[in-house]
Amino acid sequence: MFEGLQIALTGIRANQTALDTAANNVANANTPGYTRQRVDLASRAPWQSVNGKVGQGVDVTAISRMREGFLDSRARVTGAAAGYATARANLLDQTESLLGEPDAGIQQAMLSMFDAFDDLALDPSNIALRDNVVAAFDALGGRIRSVSSTWSQLAGDARTRMDSALIETNQMLTRVDDLNREIAAAGSDPSNAALDERDLLLDRLSTTLGVTTETRSNGMVDVILDGERLVQTAVTPVRTLSYDSSAGVVLNDTLAPVNAGGEVAGIHAFVSTDLPAVRTQLDQIAFDVRDAVNAANAGGSAADPGGVSWTDGGPPLLVATSAADFGIAPGIDGADVATADLGNHALHDATNVLRFAALRDQNPPGLGSPPLDERLRGMVVGLGNTTADAVARANTQQSLYANATAARQSGHGVNLDEEMVSLVQHQRALEAVTRAMTAIDEALDTLINRTGIVGR
Repeated sequence: MFEGLQIALTGIRANQTALDTAANNVANANTPGYTRQRVDLASRAPWQSVNGKVGQGVDVTAISRMREGFLDSRARVTGAAAGYATARANLLDQTESLLGEPDAGIQQAMLSMFDAFDDLALDPSNIALRDNVVAAFDALGGRIRSVSSTWSQLAGDARTRMDSALIETNQMLTRVDDLNREIAAAGSDPSNAALDERDLLLDRLSTTLGVTTETRSNGMVDVILDGERLVQTAVTPVRTLSYDSSAGVVLNDTLAPVNAGGEVAGIHAFVSTDLPAVRTQLDQIAFDVRDAVNAANAGGSAADPGGVSWTDGGPPLLVATSAADFGIAPGIDGADVATADLGNHALHDATNVLRFAALRDQNPPGLGSPPLDERLRGMVVGLGNTTADAVARANTQQSLYANATAARQSGHGVNLDEEMVSLVQHQRALEAVTRAMTAIDEALDTLINRTGIVGR
């Protein structure tokens, strides 16, 4: 019977551990990265009695994390794709917003310039209307410069974000290395909390950087990026990363280029490809407007306010080496606008103004097709299509990531209904084994204290 007490004691300890584990699961139901745990039970080896083999109770062999590597891998792969697509889409969306089309953008300023040409064509001798044309040039230049400036600032913000992401990444890599050492030192019984923290870091590294992992037999995890092991054995230092903004590449600590993934790759794609492409288009629009306006002005005659002094072949009205410095040429005012035909010194001659006005819907002479307004519209529509496609891809990748995360949460996360069942199950088992111990104790009390006293 004394063996029975020991057997009952093992049951009490095992079920109490199971109750504690279920309670811990419930307490951490909303803890980020927590993996639900289960108590692994195994019966003890029986002992040989005179009547046969008798069991010796139950042992807690482990408190296991309910973790599935396939679900982790799927979530991390889709997380990296979602990180890339979302980062790029957000930056492209900001680029399109800063363009300000259609109400407060370049297109409206260009239309105002064409309207100023039309007004001047009705009264070419009116110096105020000439000044309005120059003012329209100034407004258009200001808008183009403003867009160029805000895009430059956006590029700088993106690079700063890249630097911050890599600094955070380096910190996470160092922490993973620390946890690797802790887990390896624990041998066959590592801390579940340490494993959860490491998995959470690996999730974030996948989304931010697009890393992959490889688990070693001693429990350590290698973190791999572009074929290079950033974190590996305990004797190998962590490889850190940085961003070279001048070259536009991610570098490791030996200054070798590394192809990153995730959010970092999305930012890099925007800074190195998407934004330069649209800025080149904006520069070309500035050049086209400059060349078309200057060519039109060179083809006519400009008069001073009194019409006394005439200039055949008006001076360049606009200058630009890029969109960033597009604007009115130094010293230009309304008198420099060539309104009359070349050699025709008549104040009311609007021949050349009509050439300016024709730029609204005709191909600029010497610049091919299409008209200026269509060139600008092509840039705006192209950016809009690129952004819409990037946003659609981001939404798709986010949906895939959400599905993968939900599937993993279903397998790894805490289900409160399941935990309630577990609590009741082990509570009943604990009550039963406690009752068994009480029964054995009462039997022993009778045998020890009451046997042989009848009839005294």
